[in-house]
Amino acid sequence: MLTTTIRVQVAGSVKEYAQDVAGFGTFLADGGKVVGLDEARRQARAFFKANTDATWTAVTFWVSMDDSGLAYRLDFNRHGSWNIKAAAPLPGIGNVKEVYNA
Repeated sequence: MLTTTIRVQVAGSVKEYAQDVAGFGTFLADGGKVVGLDEARRQARAFFKANTDATWTAVTFWVSMDDSGLAYRLDFNRHGSWNIKAAAPLPGIGNVKEVYNA
């Protein structure tokens, strides 16, 4: 299966993340909000504090972490660790680029 990726230059190296433009568009259309990394961490901590059973292993947020013009879909686990699952360009004219700079 072919996965479309978004390339981001971070500290001199290029990283590739799965592209999820459709998922991000649906999220925004459903009234979702992009938050900062600190706010996502705070909300994840509060969620896992309120939900102590093992049913939930991760919560997902769309986060703006840098000046790249991208939103990143991050999964946070109950220990506070997070990883980038996908990325999508934030809405805006000319915000589709070959390589984004973080």
